[in-house]
Amino acid sequence: MNSGLPILFNTARGYTVEYRKRFLYSRYDPQKHPVATASSAKILPETLVLCISPLLGYGLDLLLDKLPEKSVILGLEADEELMKFSVSHIQPSILQNPRFRYIRTSSANLVLQEAAKLSQAPFRRCLRIDMSGGSAFHADVYDSTVSVLDNWISCYWKNRITLIKLGRNYTRNVFRNTPLLCNSLKLPYGSVNRPVMVLGAGPSAENALPFIREYREKLYLLAVDTALPLLLDHSLKPDAIVILESQLWIEHSFIGATCSGIPVFADMTARKGAFSVLSGPVYLFFTEFADTRFTRRFLETPFAPARLPAMGSVGIAALLLARKIAADSVPVIASGLDFSWGKAFSHARGTSPVRDIFCASTRLFPVSSACPSVKPGKIGRTGMRNTPIETDPALSGYAELSVQFARAGYFSECYVLGQTGLDIGIPCLNADKFRALIDAHAPETFPVSKTDTAQTERFSQAIACFLENELSGLLELRGILTGETPDLGRRKEQCIRDLAESMDYLYMHFPDGHRGFSGEQAFLKRVRIEIDVFVKTIRNALTDLQSVTL
Repeated sequence: MNSGLPILFNTARGYTVEYRKRFLYSRYDPQKHPVATASSAKILPETLVLCISPLLGYGLDLLLDKLPEKSVILGLEADEELMKFSVSHIQPSILQNPRFRYIRTSSANLVLQEAAKLSQAPFRRCLRIDMSGGSAFHADVYDSTVSVLDNWISCYWKNRITLIKLGRNYTRNVFRNTPLLCNSLKLPYGSVNRPVMVLGAGPSAENALPFIREYREKLYLLAVDTALPLLLDHSLKPDAIVILESQLWIEHSFIGATCSGIPVFADMTARKGAFSVLSGPVYLFFTEFADTRFTRRFLETPFAPARLPAMGSVGIAALLLARKIAADSVPVIASGLDFSWGKAFSHARGTSPVRDIFCASTRLFPVSSACPSVKPGKIGRTGMRNTPIETDPALSGYAELSVQFARAGYFSECYVLGQTGLDIGIPCLNADKFRALIDAHAPETFPVSKTDTAQTERFSQAIACFLENELSGLLELRGILTGETPDLGRRKEQCIRDLAESMDYLYMHFPDGHRGFSGEQAFLKRVRIEIDVFVKTIRNALTDLQSVTL
């Protein structure tokens, strides 16, 4: 038998294929298994069907015939010789079908790129179907590809849920914070020449406090927002705070720190009222919470702040920022990034989330109700140092995201101190190694950035123009929807669509917002309500701009 190239064999019931000393279909009834697999496959709407090694295409016509709405088939072959053989023997009508795409690659990322092009509507699931014995030759490639696609789809819908809940808040905070860009400082890339200590709010943060106190003068202390109360309780003032949270509750973390002058690294989506009370320098940055026309337009403005990858977790954001502001050879040491539960809570004692739990507890809703023993959805894992821990899907997802950032090279020269939580992709330090690492770097003063007066004037004019244009567009759209604008005739529907799509933050957070703009009356009524919300927000931002530039 020839083991170099695929060979076609004619049986009594059709053709089979021999390759590398094995038959890839049955020698007796080649079509039986793939046809039966295709016939029994249950395909729901909005499914990406991944057909592994389609080869001769048996069963593909059946899959295409039963393919439901907004579903497509992606044929995948990792073997070069099998791919050449397949495209010369598979039915041309299948290859030409617009709902079928056939690629050869061993790269899961390339498959992901192709999958993203297949449909404008997001897929809800990925269905794997092995069409021939060729799937056995590159099993690891196919397994990893399916895993990547599943994770891609899962992440999309997790982000959608977040946008439905917080999308409006994100955009409103962007508008609210935009006036601050007049005086916002640029991120001080590579300017910190002393070891950076990143303090998260996880349970292990408590164990780091003695080390921080001992080496306070040799460290640049960067804390997440919810860890501030813990530090202040121990008379430790951080060099800077990182804040991502957009909701009102985060203001609890800054009680007692009014006019403390602590610098803040804040996302544009963060709640302005939280960090403004500190009265310290502000370093704004932008994480793209959604790929919209508005975010793209905002990032093209001359006053747009530094853009950072979406991180979701303030702990990961703090770690990434620490690596960016630290000089190349300066180590970054983290603690409190557990992404798991301790003995009682997911946060250290003294942090604002734990304080809020105690403040909200009553006889009917005691503190114990927040413990992991009664928390729904908890999952057991093996943490760092092989310790058993408890976490939940959200926290474990953040830990996995940190691992991905680490693999991508974002966290070089980063270490974790005394952590027993989930692995976050960076090596551990014990107490002795921590001390040796700190002692090896002489402390240097962190340079204080100053506001550029010329920049303030230039940015204020650009910001005013940007906000006024947004306000003008909103008022124009409202006028058309309410009938205040003279009848536009046949142009009315197109004008509504053009205006609404340019201001897609009006419906981005709708449960059906992922489908894009809709001209249906019910959809337009919801858009009309949102217009009033953003008109008020932008008018307030213009008022704030005047006070900022005085």
